[in-house]
Amino acid sequence: MAECLCSGAKTEAHFLIANDGTIYQTASLEKVCWHVGILYSRCADEKSCDPKELKTVNSLLHQKGFSFSTRVRNVSRHELGKAYPLRYPSNNDSLGIEVVGRFNKTTNTFERPTNEQFKSLKLLVDILIKEFSLNLNKDVYAHGVIARKKKAEGIQLLQYLKIGVAP
Repeated sequence: MAECLCSGAKTEAHFLIANDGTIYQTASLEKVCWHVGILYSRCADEKSCDPKELKTVNSLLHQKGFSFSTRVRNVSRHELGKAYPLRYPSNNDSLGIEVVGRFNKTTNTFERPTNEQFKSLKLLVDILIKEFSLNLNKDVYAHGVIARKKKAEGIQLLQYLKIGVAP
């Protein structure tokens, strides 16, 4: 796949939802965009690794002589050698949706999305689920759950999609 480029720079996602609920498609769905981040080990998170795989993941994560940044990137690279759904989705096999909002460093949370953003997100995700035969509970993720980003990133949006009520 080709890289996702916008004015010569790599973009963060395929879609952007503005405060007023306007959905912008910022890249072709055929392009790879850089939105996922450094992957966590799915089997380690879900406590489903076989003993050999758990030993490999732990070895990479706790390898002496390397910075934490290098170790987590090594785990992510290892995960990329697996096929989805044995690992979390990566930039190469997922679509990114960004919802405009500010991050509060004091509370370590994102501002609540507007009602218009919630409605537009639901519309967009419903279309993508139908188009790509996805399952909301198995194939749609919040950034902070699968990759080393802010833990809160996307959580309230995913809750809204699953229960239909804005938190």
